[in-house]
Amino acid sequence: MSAIETLVDLLLDRAETRGSFGYHYLRDDANEVDDLSFCELAQDAMAIAGELASAVAPGARAILLYPPGFDFVRAFFGTLMAGVIAVPIAPPVADVTAWTATLDRIVADAQPSAILTTTELRTLLGNAAFECAANELAWETTDAWSSTPAAPPTRRVRGTDIAFVQYTSGSTSLPKGVVLHHEHLLSNLQDIQTCFRVHLDTRSGSWLPMFHDMGLIGLLLSPLNAGCEAYFMSPLDFLQKPVRWLEMITRFQITISGGPNFGYDLCARRVDAEAREGLDLSSWEVAFTGAEVVRPATIEQFCEAFGPIGFERRAFLPCYGLAEATLLVSAIDALQEPTVVAGDADALQRGRFVEHGDAASGSCRLVGVGRVCAHSEIVIVGDDGAALADGEIGEVWVRGPGVAAGYWRRSDASRAAFGAFLSDGAGPYLSTGDLGFVRGGELFITGRIKEVLIIRGRNLFPHDIEEAAWRGDGRLRPGCGVAFAVEIDDHELPVVVQEVRNEDDDDLDAIVAAIRSRVTAALGVQLAAIVLVPPRTILKTTSGKLRRLTTRDAYRAGELPALRHWTALPAVEAAT
Repeated sequence: MSAIETLVDLLLDRAETRGSFGYHYLRDDANEVDDLSFCELAQDAMAIAGELASAVAPGARAILLYPPGFDFVRAFFGTLMAGVIAVPIAPPVADVTAWTATLDRIVADAQPSAILTTTELRTLLGNAAFECAANELAWETTDAWSSTPAAPPTRRVRGTDIAFVQYTSGSTSLPKGVVLHHEHLLSNLQDIQTCFRVHLDTRSGSWLPMFHDMGLIGLLLSPLNAGCEAYFMSPLDFLQKPVRWLEMITRFQITISGGPNFGYDLCARRVDAEAREGLDLSSWEVAFTGAEVVRPATIEQFCEAFGPIGFERRAFLPCYGLAEATLLVSAIDALQEPTVVAGDADALQRGRFVEHGDAASGSCRLVGVGRVCAHSEIVIVGDDGAALADGEIGEVWVRGPGVAAGYWRRSDASRAAFGAFLSDGAGPYLSTGDLGFVRGGELFITGRIKEVLIIRGRNLFPHDIEEAAWRGDGRLRPGCGVAFAVEIDDHELPVVVQEVRNEDDDDLDAIVAAIRSRVTAALGVQLAAIVLVPPRTILKTTSGKLRRLTTRDAYRAGELPALRHWTALPAVEAAT
């Protein structure tokens, strides 16, 4: 076919040239597999587009609300074919009330014309679940529509058209809708294919949510772009039993798969020697890891646990990206081992990387996230808007063809984030809100600007405090604690909120004392308060990121379900 300018063009081309290849979804604990070839997907999407044309006008928004599975995939491409702007969102998991509030905010912002979903999910939710604006919208159950292939709408979809609005995870603020055009997506997909060395014989595997950028772009659209096979499983199945991810890799000889750091950490901790019997990870060539800070300890523990069954350290591919840049910004070379450096902790806290011996006390280890993708550029920027030299820590700014158009209906926020200029007038850049430095051409991420704790002139990164708090203590839930600062008398003071494994533990004071000791020993800082909370209390985004600022606000309001609250602060009310 003619030049590929849109995702619609891409699907139609793959249906023609790679029609028998496509997607496979594991269900019922991976005992059954649903198949959806590129050819079948194109036909199903055409049918949905034909039905959708009579319900939603081109250019209008439609929320995509689906459980894990192929109903979402069909609706997503059907929406694109109809020229309707897709707005993928997370389905409810447990707390329907909180989820409804999020849906209400997205509806108010996106102003959609309809919500597309399945008959089963619509029935499950019911009208009673929605005392919000969503109840006023047309609800369309696409699985009940005719599956008879139909000609796609006559309106030509163009590369400059909006494909979908990706609402950010809200780890540091309320969700904002990132506007992605077809041309942004195709550019970033090409970067992913190059950096991850995706090819026709690649077999990708995913447990990530399809409604979120890493799962949607990195593991649903990327295999389509390459014309290769892709396997999926429900994120809930993975979280309930992490070994299922590794079983999928073994069974289907997956070559590319990945996710945030916490996914690898879960496997290293919860897949024991007995569960590893029968697994073979030798096919796994690219194990990408991003979306949150990549921890050296996680890489080492995963390699130690799974090296004997075929996993190679060089398969780890740390990368960096964000929704505002479509997805991928930088990645290490797919054939090299991760770069782990040790920096002087005091120098890092004062804004500069100075190399330090690995084994020496007072050092902090960091994992590099590679070089910037082709055709793009990054610059590290100081508070005065000037570009910084190698080794100096500042905000990461990005520009390139994959940078999104802005935030939906938020002109001021768009100008602030997407219209940044250096002090010498160069720009515009996307100001990411992430802190980092460049060393030898490789990017290192150190934290988020809004989350950095400034304690007596030192910049402390919350993930360092969090890891020191729980690491090695079997009474605490790993990766389920947050650190933040509260301001008292113009001074920032550090607070830790941490989940315990057993809320009936009768020695919580000893746990508090151990946390205080570990954090002081590791970072030389005295905690001002510690709150121990029950399991599954810490707030996270739909992609698994810790919601530090939301937890801080709950602490300030006295809304945390504290099992033990130790504090050297004045009354909690004073922390507001």
